[in-house]
Amino acid sequence: MLNRKLDGVLKLWIPISSVDGTWAGAVEVSKDWTAQRAKILHISLTIVGLLAAGMTLLFFSLRHIFLRSSRVIARQNKALSDMLEREHRTYDESLQAMSSALDSRDNETQGHSLRVTAYAWLLGRQMGIEGEQLEMLYRGALLHDVGKIGIPDAILRKEGPLDEMEWAIMRTHVNMGVRMLAHIEFLRPALDVVRYHHERWDGLGYPEGLSGEQIPLCARIFAVCDTYDAITSDRPYRPSKSHETAIEEIKKFAGTQFCPAAVEAFMQLPSDTLERVRELSQQDIQFLSLEELLPKVV
Repeated sequence: MLNRKLDGVLKLWIPISSVDGTWAGAVEVSKDWTAQRAKILHISLTIVGLLAAGMTLLFFSLRHIFLRSSRVIARQNKALSDMLEREHRTYDESLQAMSSALDSRDNETQGHSLRVTAYAWLLGRQMGIEGEQLEMLYRGALLHDVGKIGIPDAILRKEGPLDEMEWAIMRTHVNMGVRMLAHIEFLRPALDVVRYHHERWDGLGYPEGLSGEQIPLCARIFAVCDTYDAITSDRPYRPSKSHETAIEEIKKFAGTQFCPAAVEAFMQLPSDTLERVRELSQQDIQFLSLEELLPKVV
């Protein structure tokens, strides 16, 4: 049995055999299936069209959902970022308020903590510190003497020299400050400055007697800045000294008290930039946040 489709006509040939089995002929049956073929084609095209329309609709629906979700996520991320920024700003403003209060209690000149923090920020950048490490340097600088909260006023505010026992008590402010801040998670990376800012390059500092590069870089940076501010600021027991005098004093102790690399980098800071920080100290610096202060000096 054979069949062929010719020009929309289905033809079927059925062979006819004789009694002895030989081929005697064939019967041809024809069926015009043009209409059926048109219907099948129409149905096929309809199915393809529906599938294409469905896929297109699905694509645009998913695209709309994706874009809408992306906008929602972007808004939420922006809101979260703004909230975190506000929290960080609040934290930092609280730290600055605390450091200013410490300055007043410690007979320090007003604005010492903000000035030394600005110096540390400038020197940190000069030495290639950036990002979170730079943030931790400035937070540690703000709180470097927070442990002095636990030092008696009779020692802290004494105008004359401290005796041996008083110095022993004064030195406890380092570990006291570390204990105060250790449980505050976002300040833990800043503890290097609080813990090690009285260490010396030659190992004669305290509390652990670290030397050289055993001392964390942020603490080495801060030590130079703290000394510079101490020399160039008025103190109850002496007037301030000049920038040039402070530079010579710091250079003299490079390699003994101070990290030589930190001293060298400090020498490269523009003197007019350092002077702008000193000039700010003569104003009501206690009302300036670090974010407001830094653009004024850089």
